Amino acid sequence: MSLAPLAAQEVQPAPPPAKAQPAPPAEPSQEVVVSAKRSDVRSSADRTSFDITGNLTAQSGTLADALRAVPGVEVDLQGGVSLRGDSGVRILIDGRPSALMEGEGRANTILSMPASQIERVEVITNPSASMSPEGSAGVINLITKGVRKDTTSATVRVTTGGKGRQRVSLNGAMSRGKLTLTGDLAYGRFRSESKVIDERERTRSDGFVEETRQTLVQTNRPEFAFGRVGAEYDITPKDRLSASAAYQDGDFRNFRTGDYVSNDPSQSFSREDAARVRVHGHDLQASWRRELPGKEHNFRIEVGQNGTRFERHFEATTVPEAGTTFEQIDNAFTQREQRVTVDYNRPLTDDVKINAGFEGRYRNDSFANEGSRGPTPGGLIPVPSLTNAFEFRQDVSAAYLTADIQSGEFSAKPGLRLEQAEIGINQVTDAIAVTNDYFRAYPTLHLGYELGKGHSLRASFSRRIQRPGPQDLNPYVVYIDQLNSRRGNPNLLPETTDSLELAWQLRKGSGLYLSVTGFWRDSQGGITDLVEDLGGTYLTTRANLTGARRRGVEAIASGKLGKEVTYNLSASVTDILLDLRATGFPQTRSGTTASVRGTVTWQASKKDLFQLNGFYNGKQLLPQGYRTSNPILNLGYNRKLTDRFGVSLSVQDLLDSGKQRFDVTTAAGRSRVVAEGPGRIALLSLSYNFGGKNPKKKPDQPFDFDPGTSGPG
Repeated sequence: MSLAPLAAQEVQPAPPPAKAQPAPPAEPSQEVVVSAKRSDVRSSADRTSFDITGNLTAQSGTLADALRAVPGVEVDLQGGVSLRGDSGVRILIDGRPSALMEGEGRANTILSMPASQIERVEVITNPSASMSPEGSAGVINLITKGVRKDTTSATVRVTTGGKGRQRVSLNGAMSRGKLTLTGDLAYGRFRSESKVIDERERTRSDGFVEETRQTLVQTNRPEFAFGRVGAEYDITPKDRLSASAAYQDGDFRNFRTGDYVSNDPSQSFSREDAARVRVHGHDLQASWRRELPGKEHNFRIEVGQNGTRFERHFEATTVPEAGTTFEQIDNAFTQREQRVTVDYNRPLTDDVKINAGFEGRYRNDSFANEGSRGPTPGGLIPVPSLTNAFEFRQDVSAAYLTADIQSGEFSAKPGLRLEQAEIGINQVTDAIAVTNDYFRAYPTLHLGYELGKGHSLRASFSRRIQRPGPQDLNPYVVYIDQLNSRRGNPNLLPETTDSLELAWQLRKGSGLYLSVTGFWRDSQGGITDLVEDLGGTYLTTRANLTGARRRGVEAIASGKLGKEVTYNLSASVTDILLDLRATGFPQTRSGTTASVRGTVTWQASKKDLFQLNGFYNGKQLLPQGYRTSNPILNLGYNRKLTDRFGVSLSVQDLLDSGKQRFDVTTAAGRSRVVAEGPGRIALLSLSYNFGGKNPKKKPDQPFDFDPGTSGPG
């Protein structure tokens, strides 16, 4: 996938001129880099950055695998992302937005996008005012690999593995003087099998306690293709123009068979369904950067436009005792967004710099649903409750100002962002129109103090917002199957979060990094799912909590054991309090969750590398229950055959333990859902590089398989 055009978040402050802007490629063009001189963990005033090029599972897997390798980040089996237990996460890729990384299509993208082009993952739990405040938990920024100066190169890579996993990609780059060109093509497909068991118990109005068990066996067959071209040109020593265009196409096929068994035989049935989802997306962007007199004095204008077309065709056959029923449902979703950024950086003195700017994002979505049902495939009759049209508009205009102050060992970065949001929904079918316009201020503050000998203290505060998405606001009831439906809430308000952190960090030599961070988050109006039992069918709605509080501590350790073994370890403990009184539940709920993850890498020789990594996320509190997950272990091996040819082998979910359980309590009873992942998967990847090498590259540097193909960055 062409990564940079698919970014889902706001544009960051302008990078230095050496950092090129066109989007990088989606498939791997650099092999895994493992070197004792690299820093796996970097930190600055407002973010911590983790190098994942040495993680074999991440580099041979999907974006979900890459994110699971990062401390504090969790990706569930359905593609949902959370940060320190909060699902309000915005995702950037080199700082540019994408419709595919928002809304309904985001989970599919995370579960299918290849991650081999990602070099670092930045975790920004308290972003500065120069970034959008969207995302109550913070921002995850994916940094892609870069082009080396004055090289022409290309990489072809083929990956194959268990359960039909196949990918092929071609990436090329040319850097000559003032001009840099990049291009990428990628195609992939795979098969994923999973199983879901849903057990429910409820007391009916007649006093009968009904017990049911639904078993679903599901097969997914995604197929995707991506293409991108990018160009960057220095028209003068002080002026740089950048542009890129990308297109992506996905075809996701899903097949399910299910049996529903009840202790009331009249309620039992079997069901088969098939769905096909087609996704088409594009992204266009252009920018001009001007270096002004003085150091770090610059100006940037960037404009862009992206769009996504999402089409879903669904067919199902249900066989109860009363007779067979056939269903057909068609959904269409279109999203268009225009964006503009104006960013200005200027040093006021040797110790004080300012960053000011304007950002605008103007989005329009439309949804259309049609459904029919009947006793035969040829006798389908339109069903009004399955037919719906919905429109959504969201315009956000923002101005921001930050200052960067350095005084000896002390540093400070105060900031303020002012935003005007104009949101409108139009439920065409039911003639429901709602608008919500508001103006808000978002202050931020980052402080740092160097204690000496590698020790430092960091403190930060930011105010965040989590705006409801289009389907969160749509009051139409979306039919999923006979047991489940979903409805939005047009009166849903945005969630506001105040976040405070205090961290101690130690960096010693070129390898050791230690940090301990205490965090506290207080949210008002948190957006959550609520489940209601409507006579055997679960209706999931969206609602505002009265509030939520998360406080905890996170520890990270990265270093070496001798010359050949490196490690990256992290653990966190979080205490969560949910105030449900605004939802109609007269209670608060609290609980504690913990997570651990680690990677151990053994560089057996200059050509051989072995790696073991794993993670575990503890029992997590939900408004009406809990979610629990099993630990997962991965194994990898990399062999450098020649300077141009490399091979890697990885086994994901080595113990075949990927499983999640959801326990939910409703007013009428309870439910337990157990979801199994795709299971153990072995992947073999071969890569070959064409073109010249960077002349500055040392001849014996281990595991730099690619001499320099990739998008600028």
